Amino acid sequence: MSKYLIRSLQESDLDQMYDTFIEAFSDYQISFNLTRKQFDQRFLEKLNINFNLSVGAFYQEKLVGFIFHALNEYRGEQMLYNGGTGVVPAHRGQKLVNMMYDHIKTLMRQNDIKKSVLEVITTNHKAYKAYEKEGFVDLRLLKCFKLTSLLEKVENDKIQIELIENPDYNRYKSFTDYEPSFIDTFKQLPYNSNDVVIEARIENELVGFMAFQPHLGRISQLAVNKSARSKGIGTALLLKAQEISENKNLTLLNVDEEEFDMINFLINRGFENQLDQYEMYLQLDQ
Repeated sequence: MSKYLIRSLQESDLDQMYDTFIEAFSDYQISFNLTRKQFDQRFLEKLNINFNLSVGAFYQEKLVGFIFHALNEYRGEQMLYNGGTGVVPAHRGQKLVNMMYDHIKTLMRQNDIKKSVLEVITTNHKAYKAYEKEGFVDLRLLKCFKLTSLLEKVENDKIQIELIENPDYNRYKSFTDYEPSFIDTFKQLPYNSNDVVIEARIENELVGFMAFQPHLGRISQLAVNKSARSKGIGTALLLKAQEISENKNLTLLNVDEEEFDMINFLINRGFENQLDQYEMYLQLDQ
């Protein structure tokens, strides 16, 4: 009999979930030193965590491993999204991820969920192999960008930039060239109360938009109408983001590697491709 209890998480586990998250990522290659408020914003709001479908590994009633999930429509069907997997250092090597996924697959079958999706940093070979062992396969390669310098102002006095209180996401869909990763889709954006939406207009016509998190400097989506590109609109949106951001180092994550126009746009404005991620998905055998 296993010394670990594997079960779905509950709201009453939140204190432990925060403490275990911090401990699990204390030696990770990317810093995740979140405050409790930032943790709640990231997982309760932006991720919109589904407790029933999120799983923890408990040792003597202490949470030592977790997989946080959201459920939403993605790429035209319902998918489970892994928004965070972690095991505290003292309990690694016990096959806890495997044990948690055994439980998750049972929950998926019980809830008629056929697919799960996640992202993993390309240099995190251990995690990649663990997911591959669970049946995940590559869907696409995603590139992550960061801007660490101040942008030069754009010279186009016809561009009007405005923060929008009640965005109409359906209007923006025709501007986009590629499907964002799960967490930044139009279906998922409304859960993030910390997003602001910035619109760009020329002669009162909507020509571009940006969904943006000022407290992080993180761009969730950025797009310009195809008929209005190369006029400084994208740069004007970036300038506004940098102006209102608490963190002037802007990031735009998970750009599909085949989206050359967006990649070139970002590089030409000083963004650096700091890391890549594999988007992987699991097709559950029923």
